[in-house]
Amino acid sequence: MATNKVLVVTDQQFSFADHAGDYTTPTATNEMELGTPVDVELDLGLALTDAAAVVSSLCSLPATRAPRYSLDALVELQATPTTGQSLDFYWATKNVADALNGNPGYIVGSATVSALYTGTPATLAEASAQLLFIGSMRVSADAVAQTAHIGVFSPPARYGYLVVVNNSGATTVADGNEHCVTLTPIVDDIAAAA
Repeated sequence: MATNKVLVVTDQQFSFADHAGDYTTPTATNEMELGTPVDVELDLGLALTDAAAVVSSLCSLPATRAPRYSLDALVELQATPTTGQSLDFYWATKNVADALNGNPGYIVGSATVSALYTGTPATLAEASAQLLFIGSMRVSADAVAQTAHIGVFSPPARYGYLVVVNNSGATTVADGNEHCVTLTPIVDDIAAAA
């Protein structure tokens, strides 16, 4: 009896980086982008200090989107971080395309600009608790570019922001070329019966 197979394929990737600034494709050692991704602004090169956070510009997923997305990150820290400390990644999901309205966690949104995120009027911990936690990059005690798989999640709505909270014990390198986060769709594809 012939059976169908459910295979996994990838669709167009999203690249969160300082595309409007000094981001260029990293060296082959640190390359994470597939094909020609959709660019979304995320400036981790703001010299993000420990216990600080940054929010991306608004990300618009396709109207018919993948059920799951995989998040991977490349980040470089200025000084030796504390082994086991983390950079924590969150998704701020929203139902409306307007960058200024309907934002969770007190995000002051932008369609085109990445900015520092404080969670004001709440604390950063209180505000980020209102976001969807994706996962953490557990850093090693090395002041070099570090790459990690962060997690797989299912965005509940089409629009959202990526938020990165630095809990590494070190400051990120003030150079946008050292940082990139990719969001890769995971699409189930039903293959024809053999």
